[in-house]
Amino acid sequence: MKDKLISKIKYLLIIPILILASYYIDNKYYQREYPPRHFKLLDKVKSPKEKKENIHAILVNGAYNSKMNHPRYWNNLSLFYITLKSIGVDNFYILNSDGKNTSVDKSERSFLGMVSNEIYENSELDLDLDGIDDIKYDSSINSLENVLSELSKEIKPEDKIILFFTDHGQLRFSSGVKAVTLMWNEQELTSKELENLLKKYIPKENWITILANQCHGGLFLHHIDRENTIFVASGWPLWIWSGQNYSVFSYFFSEALLGIEIDSLKDIKINKNGIGIFEAFDYAKEKDYAPEIPKIWFQGERKKAINF
Repeated sequence: MKDKLISKIKYLLIIPILILASYYIDNKYYQREYPPRHFKLLDKVKSPKEKKENIHAILVNGAYNSKMNHPRYWNNLSLFYITLKSIGVDNFYILNSDGKNTSVDKSERSFLGMVSNEIYENSELDLDLDGIDDIKYDSSINSLENVLSELSKEIKPEDKIILFFTDHGQLRFSSGVKAVTLMWNEQELTSKELENLLKKYIPKENWITILANQCHGGLFLHHIDRENTIFVASGWPLWIWSGQNYSVFSYFFSEALLGIEIDSLKDIKINKNGIGIFEAFDYAKEKDYAPEIPKIWFQGERKKAINF
């Protein structure tokens, strides 16, 4: 009887210890940065010598709802936008949570980067502090289709597309194990839906690079069948890793394309002949310190894939 009582006391003691440890970790490692550190790049990054008019970028923060729309998703979106803009990409379609709506749409911060503090704010529409609103669309499935439809009217045979997701991903088990991407208004985008949208609006000769920066992104992309496509997943086969302010893999992927270490603002040199998707992936994978398994694969001729 005495031994059982001691065991129960030990068990009960573990709970407050875990709670205190969680709060310590959250306070030390998960504080929100404002302004986010990547804004330091704005004084470092130079305007590109030429515009890459044959590259179109669709950047999506699916968000799902205000409670699950953590600050890092807007930061990921902003960082990748600044990155692509710095290397000459000029044609953007940016989908973020509720779009231009002025009501609150994201959490002010999240406990351990996972649970909303239930204080909400409205997302800034200007991603790079130039005084111009960059976010034009909400991130519903309908808006994604509208953007692809709009792009289909101006795309040329030699044009290339970058489709970037920063978001939540979840597993579904109704017909085997599959992954879905969570979109605004609590919608779920399946792999087959995205495949059908791309086949409907984008000619098969146009190269697309899809970066899935969400949990189960590798599994989500694995079920998409399209020629002339590069698939990049931050995590395979399960989760990705994120802090309060950024997702780990996409942070280093942006560094590679920028050629700049974001923390130190030091120049980095990866390839004297220019940086491409594959070189950026190799750099980010090497720098990635988190327990996630990034993966890249493609369908089509690699020599025709995107290079910057």
